[in-house]
Amino acid sequence: MRTAAAVAIPLLCAVLQVSILRYLSIGDAAPDLLALVVVSWSLISGAAQGVWWAFAGGIAADLLGSAAFGATTVSLLPVALGFGLRDRTAGDPTLVTGAIFVGAGALAHHLAQALVLVLVGAALPPLGILLAGAVGSAIYTGTLALAAYPLLRMLHRRTAREPAFDW
Repeated sequence: MRTAAAVAIPLLCAVLQVSILRYLSIGDAAPDLLALVVVSWSLISGAAQGVWWAFAGGIAADLLGSAAFGATTVSLLPVALGFGLRDRTAGDPTLVTGAIFVGAGALAHHLAQALVLVLVGAALPPLGILLAGAVGSAIYTGTLALAAYPLLRMLHRRTAREPAFDW
């Protein structure tokens, strides 16, 4: 079940990201569904699985028509890795903390993607508009995380592997 979710959810999010969600924007702020699920899963399940989700979703988004092929994947992988390498001794973040982390991850993803696009020579809007859109998208995505983060935590608990031996 977890493998199916690791493939289906990032692919579905990539399809929604490049097709429908761009029409749900408020000004220059659009929700970043890929960053939402990748950062959430990285926080919940760790860096290895978060990076897998980032790779699957990023490649799908790039194949479906991202600005420059590979830009989504290259910018999403370090975000997943960074949020997945957190200290796990305190347990999972609370709902509000998770939403703040997801918003920060969306902001990091937008800025990293802008950097990748600059490096490949793509045209970008002026810096002020770019930053306003990135911050707006981060707030939008963090707000959506208030609903999505608990669902992903529940999915993680339901698909967690059972221990080999139960003493």
